[in-house]
Amino acid sequence: MIYDTLDHIAAYRGLGANMDRAIDYLSNTDLSRLAAGRYEVDGANVYLMIQEPEFRAPADAQFEAHRRYADIQLALADGEAISVLPVERVAKWAPFDEEKDIGFSDVEEKGVALPLPAGTFMILLPQDAHMPNLKCGSAATGRKAVIKVRMER
Repeated sequence: MIYDTLDHIAAYRGLGANMDRAIDYLSNTDLSRLAAGRYEVDGANVYLMIQEPEFRAPADAQFEAHRRYADIQLALADGEAISVLPVERVAKWAPFDEEKDIGFSDVEEKGVALPLPAGTFMILLPQDAHMPNLKCGSAATGRKAVIKVRMER
């Protein structure tokens, strides 16, 4: 897991060609002009989703994990926290959905919850279980960019 501000995202170039494409896109795109929805960056290798999630309490959330994709989760507004744990520390995973590349666990394991103020991002790799969209502050909803990056083998 990487936690930083958008001003420093270029420092993470070199993690793979797909990650570099995602970083270039984030560095050169005004995300505030995009409506909620999905945007192709490089086909199935890199794509962007602009989301406006409702925030929730940890008791109402689930850990999730991916195998083929990393997430870059970038806050475009304040109010969210994301809890993170190594995937092997989360028990009782539901059957993994290979087609959607996602698995969920509703185990009440305590992770490390980090606030995600506007302009802050997390790069969540396949070994990072994460619980996004946690309420952190007074906002009930937020705005964020989630960039899906296919991990190269």
